This record gives sequence, C-alpha cells and structure tokens, in this order.
Amino acid sequence: MAQLPPFVTPTDAAREIALAIDRLGGHVELYKELVTRFLTDTAGTRRNLQAAVEKGDPDAIHRTAHSLKGLAASCGAMGVAHVLSQLESIGQENRMSDLPAAWEQFHNQMVLAEKDLAPYRNG
Repeated sequence: MAQLPPFVTPTDAAREIALAIDRLGGHVELYKELVTRFLTDTAGTRRNLQAAVEKGDPDAIHRTAHSLKGLAASCGAMGVAHVLSQLESIGQENRMSDLPAAWEQFHNQMVLAEKDLAPYRNG
C-alpha cells in the first residue's frame, strides 16, 4: 500500500488558516465564505465521493476528489487536501487496494478540518 503523506498537525492548522487568509489579501469575510462553501455547500460532492467509494468507481473517485481538493487547500485544510490528492491518484491509477486506508484518513481529516474551521463558518 502506498504511504499517505504526512498530515497537518493542530499547531500547523492555525498557521495554514492564517496563510489562507493572507492569500486572500487579509479578507477574513471572503475567507469565511470559502470555509462555509467548503463545509456546507460541498456536502453533496462529498456524498458523491462516498458513493463512488462504495461503488468502487475509480473514475468517479478521481474526478470527485479532484473537484474538492482545490477548495480544501484554499481554506487551509491541508490535511484534507493531501488525502484528496491521494484519493485522486488512487482513482486515476486504479489502486483500489489503497482505498480503505485513504478513505479512513479522509474522514479523520474532515473531522479535524471541521473543528479547526468552525470559528470561520458563516451562519
């Protein structure tokens, strides 16, 4: 099984969030919109990814993971972005034996990201 890349630690999360806000020119409200979109508006896309994983559809896994990866990175959710990159590669290269571990990591990283990003969520 391919080794997953190292993940962002809790202390890194604050730094990554600050860097994401900095990339937006310090516009915290714009950052909050991105976070809200990532945590709320992508729920359907995340369900599509889960369906692709359950079906074992490598093409859908590749496409769906790719579509989420950029927004995760834009929010500073680098642990999520790293796992999505892995899922994207797994789908593209049809390495389905690597899927269970990466899928578990995706869930773990989403839990951490939701906690870290919660203070920036609108609504």
